[in-house]
Amino acid sequence: MTPEDRVNAVVKFGFTERQGRFLLTVMLHSGVCLLRQYTAFAGIAHGQTTRRFFEKLVRHGFAMAYPCRRNRGRVYHLHHKPLYRAIGQTDSSHRRPLSAGRVVEGLVLLDALLASPSVVWLATSEEKQVHLTRLAGVSQDKAERLMTAKAAWNSGRTVRDRMPIGIDVAGRWVVVYAVTGDQLQDFHWFLQRHAALLGTLPAWTLRVVFPPHMSCLADTYDQTARNELAGVRPELVNDLRWYFDQRRAHTLQRTPIDDEERYDHAHDGFAATRFQVLYRRWLREGETVFETVSSGAPAEAIQRGPQGTYVYVVKPDKVVQMRRVQLGPSEAGVIAVRAGVADSEALVVDGAEKVQDGVRVEPTVRKVGPAGTPPTPGATGTPNVAPRTPRPGA
Repeated sequence: MTPEDRVNAVVKFGFTERQGRFLLTVMLHSGVCLLRQYTAFAGIAHGQTTRRFFEKLVRHGFAMAYPCRRNRGRVYHLHHKPLYRAIGQTDSSHRRPLSAGRVVEGLVLLDALLASPSVVWLATSEEKQVHLTRLAGVSQDKAERLMTAKAAWNSGRTVRDRMPIGIDVAGRWVVVYAVTGDQLQDFHWFLQRHAALLGTLPAWTLRVVFPPHMSCLADTYDQTARNELAGVRPELVNDLRWYFDQRRAHTLQRTPIDDEERYDHAHDGFAATRFQVLYRRWLREGETVFETVSSGAPAEAIQRGPQGTYVYVVKPDKVVQMRRVQLGPSEAGVIAVRAGVADSEALVVDGAEKVQDGVRVEPTVRKVGPAGTPPTPGATGTPNVAPRTPRPGA
């Protein structure tokens, strides 16, 4: 269904178009709402119009009203099954009873979404997959993997539940994460798990939102995001693998440690929360957890200009796309790429001066040899393309 189809389906239940758009936003992204959120959405003053609208929701069984603490207002939970069925979301988790934590999270997320009316918020996993394929050049299989990943521990929530995604008028992707409790480990997991997704987007903003009483944590979460998204230094990846192997063997299988001095040093060095989260993920997911911290690009693929540092990516349809990238350390002609390019994507390494964003090319593939060895030359006058290679030390 298109967004307009969904709005029309809601309007048929006896609502105005404006009311239908608001209810659709609530059902798709939070399940709960407040009177003030409707007035903000509609751009009207709080009064009889708003109160009659919400009284109608309760009277006809579309929503339940729950008193807030100290009876300061009410939270409205949209649960009407036929209403959700009409927009193709019969089994939405937002329709089911919600815990207090989920209610707070839903209200915080809804505030964040309503504060950005110019952003087109993608409602379903399927919509996100389609936009990733069409706008970011991601293959359908990879888009499906990125958008159907599930949490590996306590919350068990899907990506759609935890991460609203939208696209603003400039084509920049906007990702929202709501903090509603002591969730710093969850935030580490979120950043690690979705680093691959962020790396496929040409331009993006991560917006972390807090309820007012938790705004004091903003600096902590900002620094956490910067540290996680900077990735693990390439030279540490092998040490992490060794430490994880030894730790699992020692704690789960009771086998002796190969080198106790090295193990103790690694145990102290990798004591930070980000590494503890990475270890738990590694126990469940295996070596795939290192994919976002062990890839790089040939130095000659990196371009620099007034718009910053960028590369030219050759998409499967042979159309060139310019991508801004974040770089890490370099070694032997390979530069670590923190964000901006996916591992499997091909980069223009020769003939970059002959291409520009959006043109179609007939590239020749260059196989990148071991670090320090000369490359195999490509066809003259044709953009030369190399797949991304492992980062040094990976």
